[in-house]
Amino acid sequence: FEPMGAGEFVLAPLALRILLLSLPLFFSSAFLLFVMITQGQEKKVPFIYLVAAIFNVVLNLFFIPQYGFMASAVITGLTELLILILVGYFSFKKFFRNYPPTDVKASDFAGGEIGN
Repeated sequence: FEPMGAGEFVLAPLALRILLLSLPLFFSSAFLLFVMITQGQEKKVPFIYLVAAIFNVVLNLFFIPQYGFMASAVITGLTELLILILVGYFSFKKFFRNYPPTDVKASDFAGGEIGN
């Protein structure tokens, strides 16, 4: 016995799995978002989410009519990836501007004396 309309939801578990794959991206971008805020970059956050929203809406308009909710699940993951890339870019850019890498020599780690 199959409930009426159940055939329409056969692919729903796959879409849910695709969405679950984007959870690590979400949590990583949330952490870096708080890093950005502590760096005083909170004014860039609305810009990042505006870019992500436009990206999401445009792709949804093109792909949902042809591929349905599966496209929406994939696009949601891609949007989270875009947010992670943008937030990561701004937070690491600011971090390395404040704490530039120094010239580290192998001798610093391989038996060199500390403090020279």
